[in-house]
Amino acid sequence: MDKMKSEKELNKSKLNSTNTTMSKKEKDKKNEKKVQLKTFVISGTSFLVEEKYELIKQVGLGAYGVVCSCVDKKANVKVAIKKVPNAFEDLVDAKRIVREIKLLSFFDHENIISLMDVPKPEARTGFNDIYIVTDLMETDLHRVIYSRQVKL
Repeated sequence: MDKMKSEKELNKSKLNSTNTTMSKKEKDKKNEKKVQLKTFVISGTSFLVEEKYELIKQVGLGAYGVVCSCVDKKANVKVAIKKVPNAFEDLVDAKRIVREIKLLSFFDHENIISLMDVPKPEARTGFNDIYIVTDLMETDLHRVIYSRQVKL
């Protein structure tokens, strides 16, 4: 009987310590800053981005999504935001998107865009769209290749 009592008390104390730990974690989550989001629509595609981004214009429309230029009001820099809707519909496309993000994170050259941010979704599950924030370039590689350049 005494063994059973002591085991119950031990389990109770473990449960109570777990509950206090969980409540501390919950309190920490509540204290974290909630990111304020805003929505704007470009070419029929709605963007859900942080308040710090102010829309300038649409930059491009491609197979993977829409790209717009924005100003990051906190850092005072121009950025490009690419929205990839339904990123997980096709496994091959999802792998390409992950590959693009990984490659962009490694680049550090003045003539190549670099990855600035990949905003986290509001929830770990149930999201479909991915946003990729890079620095804004004046042109793209396609225009450079097909432009009439003067040979020296």
